[in-house]
Amino acid sequence: MKIIFLDIDGVLNSKSWNENHKEEIKRGVLIDEDKVKLLKEILIKTGAVVVLHSGWKFWFDNDIKPTRKESKFLAEIFGKYGIEIYDVTPDFSTEEIRELKS
Repeated sequence: MKIIFLDIDGVLNSKSWNENHKEEIKRGVLIDEDKVKLLKEILIKTGAVVVLHSGWKFWFDNDIKPTRKESKFLAEIFGKYGIEIYDVTPDFSTEEIRELKS
């Protein structure tokens, strides 16, 4: 099985994109759809699956269902292009880091 370990920030959005799309960011729409289209092309060409390796993984439950508006939008735009999140990488963060996330 081929796997793409996907980060979100800096990959499906970027600093320059964010600077020009402040309204989308305010609404929790933080994903550049053009980058999602490119990801879909890569998935088609390689036959790979997506494993989310990003801080965004904490915004999904154990069944990889979104728990925040940002992750809901990500799931919706992925669905629009037929992209599924196969899995997420494990959480090896420390208790101190977990407290900062909440």
